[in-house]
Amino acid sequence: MANIGPMPSGKELAEKATRLRTGSYGPHLTYSTIPGESATLRIPASGDVLAIVRVAGRFEVDLSEVSEITVPYVSKFLRGTGYEVLKNWRTGEYRFKRTAAKANGSAVATTANPVAAKAPTATVAHAASQPKAATITIAPATEPSAPASATIIDPIAGMIYASSTRTKDKSAGRGWTLVNGHIVASNDDVETLERAWSLRTKGKPGTVLLTGPSGTAKSELVQAWAESRGIDFLKVDCGAVKSVDDWSIHLVQDPQTKVWARHWSPFAQALRAGKPCVINLDELSRTETAGALNALLGLLDRSGTLLVSEMNTVLSMPDGIMVVATANIGPEFVGTLPIDGAVRSRFTYGVRTTFLPEEQEAKLLMSRSGQDRVAGISRETADALVRMAAQQRIQRDDAEHFPSGNVINTRTLLGIAESIADGREARSAIWSVLKGQFDPGDDKALTVLVDTQFPKRPEPVAPVKPTPASITVGQHWFHGSGTGCEFVATGTYMQCGMPLASPIHFGNKTP
Repeated sequence: MANIGPMPSGKELAEKATRLRTGSYGPHLTYSTIPGESATLRIPASGDVLAIVRVAGRFEVDLSEVSEITVPYVSKFLRGTGYEVLKNWRTGEYRFKRTAAKANGSAVATTANPVAAKAPTATVAHAASQPKAATITIAPATEPSAPASATIIDPIAGMIYASSTRTKDKSAGRGWTLVNGHIVASNDDVETLERAWSLRTKGKPGTVLLTGPSGTAKSELVQAWAESRGIDFLKVDCGAVKSVDDWSIHLVQDPQTKVWARHWSPFAQALRAGKPCVINLDELSRTETAGALNALLGLLDRSGTLLVSEMNTVLSMPDGIMVVATANIGPEFVGTLPIDGAVRSRFTYGVRTTFLPEEQEAKLLMSRSGQDRVAGISRETADALVRMAAQQRIQRDDAEHFPSGNVINTRTLLGIAESIADGREARSAIWSVLKGQFDPGDDKALTVLVDTQFPKRPEPVAPVKPTPASITVGQHWFHGSGTGCEFVATGTYMQCGMPLASPIHFGNKTP
């Protein structure tokens, strides 16, 4: 390391920083700081984290990312922790070694009276959350040593850890693309997401705002794209955010002691972990207050910061994390906040989803209704459902016919299709779903649409019970076929009871 000039350690960078900052650490690496909390060393080309040094004493190094070029810079970054990284000349692997100088107690231990440092203990992060090799954490001396089998850290709640296998997009016909089972516009939506992700891996702004009618699978699009690219995915329910701090922390009660404690939210955990992922802020306009929504402004702009007052710290937006927000915008969506210009300006790109063409929507209903079943609905049924929905969508703004303003969206059709595939009669399946999606004032217009595509079956006519024939004396005569005899009725009325094999011929002959 003699050829490397004087460079500050990670702890010094974090202690001296007065604001969030990113800079070069030698000719190959970059660093970022959280004032008074930590400093992170990264490989700029890939965005991978090499090392994290925290002022409180804990530090982490990803040995799988260390190379002959970067190892001296990592050791410089760890100066003051009491450890350095060296290459084992026998095995070719990298390892930790205690430095000759006495470790700085504030950098190694978390207690006020540190004890002698023990051999470093290794904690391997959850395998599913690691795109490459496990991260090795050097625990403070006051913590108990880890067993020979490394301790597994719990994954982030709600995070969908994607496999490393990427799926290929397939043509869905007429300029549409099938992305992991989701049909999207090939030259628009997919390209936008790809561009935003490319920018985020380079540490540049690349946020996306998805808007469109309810039920057009906006959130599903984001998840399908992330999974197809092998990127971890986290969905954040913005409707549950009632205050500024709900973005970062939440209170949890211990079931044994009944004591409440603050815990980092999954959103904050993802930011603190710094692992590449896609975070979907679902239903952004349903954040309870404008103040809570505005708290994201700093995190989504170039400063990339979110103040957490209750924890006396600041969260930052790491490179490689892409935020995609989805929102329903329109007068029919009550209980939503307007997304004003200040919020919109924080999104680099926008995607507007819409309903699929009828042919594509019918294919979607057939394929989805066939999942986990012996078979899906027929093409004839799928086409009829889509025609019914298309006619309603044209008239949705007609307040006279559809006072609720609701629409038969793709999600609604999928619910109907799955019910039919399970064996329910079509009209019954349709109304069981529509009654939950529409108000009674819409029923008259809906009835016309349903009856047009799925006519009522005619009611079976009950067989008429035959009544005995009556004959009036002096007006009718009858002849028994094959008997050779004519019979004249006597009395006022007479019932005919001749066998069917002997037809009775009636006439007006008077005996």
